[in-house]
Amino acid sequence: MFLGLTEEQKKIFEYEVISEDTRLKISRLFRNITRREDNDSDIEIIYKNRIINIARQVEGLSLYRLESDVDGYYLPAEKAWHFGELEIISKRQTSIQLIETICDLINEGLIDENDINNIFQYDNSQIKFKKINRDISLEIDKIDNPLDDIILSEHPNIRKLIERMDILFNNKDYAGVLHASASIFETLAKDVIRKNSIENQPLGSFFELYRKQSKLPNNILELIKEIYDKRNKEPLAGHGSTKETMLSHEDAIILIEMTKSFVKMERKLSTPEKIEIK
Repeated sequence: MFLGLTEEQKKIFEYEVISEDTRLKISRLFRNITRREDNDSDIEIIYKNRIINIARQVEGLSLYRLESDVDGYYLPAEKAWHFGELEIISKRQTSIQLIETICDLINEGLIDENDINNIFQYDNSQIKFKKINRDISLEIDKIDNPLDDIILSEHPNIRKLIERMDILFNNKDYAGVLHASASIFETLAKDVIRKNSIENQPLGSFFELYRKQSKLPNNILELIKEIYDKRNKEPLAGHGSTKETMLSHEDAIILIEMTKSFVKMERKLSTPEKIEIK
């Protein structure tokens, strides 16, 4: 019986992007499995309601209790709401929520795992759903770690800071995410330069030296400098403040992904003889 994704799986699928094209195909699948050959719209709405409520429960939303009129029929307004809500599911849900919803629907026998696997395979997704009796499992053909272990092993302090950045994000401390990101870049720069004289210095004091020794293109270096400077200006990121941070959830996601990508690029460019790039 499917009881939900594990914390480890959630961390993996956090980086799984389900494309708009795949989401559209999933919506089409939902339409198809709720369509009755006899065009009995009253039966169709019952199937729609079941799928909708399974999806809404995954999202933590209130459930919709379907009620007929005194004659046992459903009003047009009820049917219209269910038509619209069924279309919204695959658009509204996060990747993790949509994966969990699909697992629930497979578990309940509402969709066939082969149908959904064909959709994901068409999109070159890494996810494959597998059902044995009532046990749902997820197979992952290949997972691209946001930072390869071979890179992280050379940066134990960066590893700790990245873990801290992810924890701060999960706690919705977006100013803290900015602070951790700036600290990661400062640590990275010191590792690239490798001079004892800068070990206790802030990044701003030796950034031009880092620019000369870094293998990153100048436009990326300017973004790193911008992130570092922003830390000292953003409330609660670098200094105490009575004001609230202006950073949003979306800002924090972009910041995290940029930070991890830039570190990865710097390490691969700086030590190509140590890392095999395929």
